Amino acid sequence: MKTIFRGLMVLLAALLVFPVTYAEASFTDVTLYEDEIQFLIDREILNGYEDGSFKPSNNMNRLNGVQVLLRAKGITDFDAPDPGFADMKPDTYGYAEVAKAVELGIISGKTHADGSRYFDPAAPLTRGQMAKIIVETMKYDIDASYTFRDVPATNGFAKYISTLAVEGVTEGYPDNTFKPNTSISRAHFALFVARMLNDDFKPEPKPTSFKLDKSMKYTRSMNVDGRSYTDSMCYVGPYIVGPESNVPGEWDEWLVTGGGSNDYFITFENKDRLLTGYGMEYDTELRYPIYKGKTYYSDWGHRYDVLNVGLTYKTQAGTFKQVIEVKSEFGYTTYYAPNVGPIKTVSNGKPTMELIKLEPVGK
Repeated sequence: MKTIFRGLMVLLAALLVFPVTYAEASFTDVTLYEDEIQFLIDREILNGYEDGSFKPSNNMNRLNGVQVLLRAKGITDFDAPDPGFADMKPDTYGYAEVAKAVELGIISGKTHADGSRYFDPAAPLTRGQMAKIIVETMKYDIDASYTFRDVPATNGFAKYISTLAVEGVTEGYPDNTFKPNTSISRAHFALFVARMLNDDFKPEPKPTSFKLDKSMKYTRSMNVDGRSYTDSMCYVGPYIVGPESNVPGEWDEWLVTGGGSNDYFITFENKDRLLTGYGMEYDTELRYPIYKGKTYYSDWGHRYDVLNVGLTYKTQAGTFKQVIEVKSEFGYTTYYAPNVGPIKTVSNGKPTMELIKLEPVGK
């Protein structure tokens, strides 16, 4: 009788942890990523529920994530050593898949304060954890050059998140965040796995932006006309240029304080160029696309040469990746970081501007 009861409990656990296979992909509750979900359903990598739903907003749990990735890689041999997890015994649902994933280096589990290891199979999978297990499943070459605003280099998942972005599997959010600690939904996990398996699902590469980040406060060290001082820049709001401008659209307006005076700085960016200036006195600062060796001219006819791209460059504010180096005909060289903008300007070997602090507005 105990054996029958145990068998029923194992079956019940299986039903609670992983949905029942549902062959049809015309789910009643799917409005986003239909093609990606269909792609995975057709290959029996991901399942729906027997009531005809997919439950796209439900959290993907840690065990489900492992099971899906093993299916995606076509793993059918689950013979593997015991991983030694306190909560995953040989008769536990999902044990074989977890043991295999540990052997393949896809997962490593968690550690209690007393040093014992566990897997926590029913816990929601976070976006950071998702990045790691996809990178480990695909054995992507680690590339830590891409940075998101909320993923510092000290984050344990930073290199995996960066690699996923470099591989085109993720874009992050429009505000250049990744939200690594947020639980990932079934729909988003399906999206990432489909992109992992099929390049056709990957988004078109976005042009790199060098516009200032409106959510951040910039503190700079300045050395202009023999005078040294510190200033700061904060976003004020949209700036609508007058009818005399030949550049349509909404500009960003920034308040620059310090150095004994206040001023307003404006920027505008589209797919062709980055414009900057004070009031209506603006000029083209960068012309896209940017590549090493490119020479371009501003609206006023000033020459600029792109000396380098893809640099790792350090200022007092930190280390920046994928930095470009541009020299003007006036002899000064400016370094720009993606999604940050100018981080340092040097003239005759001496810095005239250097970013010394970059912090969220309000701090």
